[in-house]
Amino acid sequence: VHRKWLGWVESKVRFLVRQLERLAAGPPFNQGGSTPKFEAAMTVRPIPCTFSFQEPGWECASSMLVALNFAQQPCVIDLRPAAGEFVDLINQWP
Repeated sequence: VHRKWLGWVESKVRFLVRQLERLAAGPPFNQGGSTPKFEAAMTVRPIPCTFSFQEPGWECASSMLVALNFAQQPCVIDLRPAAGEFVDLINQWP
């Protein structure tokens, strides 16, 4: 069952990454020219493997990682909508 669950969650992580990439693009900004420029506010890097570990009270435990690298300029990125949608997807496990 754990392996089936893990595969199901991995497919949902793809949706999370897609949502984060949309946020990462950020809004365009204009530096006085006529054409707005796009600068990524963050970079999204999914780590393509799972990590198994021991957790008291759980027969099987695994984790997946998604790395976020934020741009140098000050910016505010609200990750809550993407995280909330991901949690909603995960809670739909049959």
